[in-house]
Amino acid sequence: MPEEEKDYYEELKQENYKALLSKEIQLDNARQRALKNTNSQVNAMGMGSSGYGMTAKTGIESQYLTALEGANKGYQEQENVIRQQQRDEQITSDNDRFQSVTTLMGSSASTAQLQDTLLNAGFLDDKGGWTDKFNTLNENDQFQLKTLYNMYNTQLQDTEWLKTNTINGQGFKDAGSALAGIITSKGENGDKIAHEITYLFSDAMVNKPDGYVVKLVRGGDADNNAYMVYRNGAWYQTTANVYNSATSKEVIKGK
Repeated sequence: MPEEEKDYYEELKQENYKALLSKEIQLDNARQRALKNTNSQVNAMGMGSSGYGMTAKTGIESQYLTALEGANKGYQEQENVIRQQQRDEQITSDNDRFQSVTTLMGSSASTAQLQDTLLNAGFLDDKGGWTDKFNTLNENDQFQLKTLYNMYNTQLQDTEWLKTNTINGQGFKDAGSALAGIITSKGENGDKIAHEITYLFSDAMVNKPDGYVVKLVRGGDADNNAYMVYRNGAWYQTTANVYNSATSKEVIKGK
């Protein structure tokens, strides 16, 4: 909740408390006047020490206590109304903030921006862990936030990986599409390295780890080649730099 709204509710509480104090002072003044008047009247009648005088004073005190109890009850009822309004405002503010955070998450252009959004909102710490503030969310909001974060983070990681590790982001899951889509280092179609591509999609190359890189070299023409990198069940055309920096790689060269 914004600070000015907190101040507004604090002012309401202070005004309510001041009204209670004012009422208590008024009641006490009225009590004192009533007692003074009663004492004067009873003494004038010569009954100052009689049971009548005590009864009159008891009645005044009883009326005072009843009125005081009513004033305190009214104060508490108003305090409860203010607190409920403040709680409702806080819930609305929290909901608006939560919706704002999820909207910003969806518009993140990178994993770093996504994490910054949650970091600035106080839901993630600088080590990527969920914070105490996150734990104050209800179970539904926690589930939604985690689900959205995991989904957007995965999508952004995939996008960033494709941008960094592939030529055009096009993945191939079979030899036919690869033959039509791959362009060799000499600008020729994939059918110039058809044997190598066919082998790439054979049983001999299944279950390769993500990030595995292969250099396809045309038999009889070592300068005509294509680099491929594997991820999530597909092969993507990549660059010589990616191949050279990879730790898991091999060369497939035709005869």
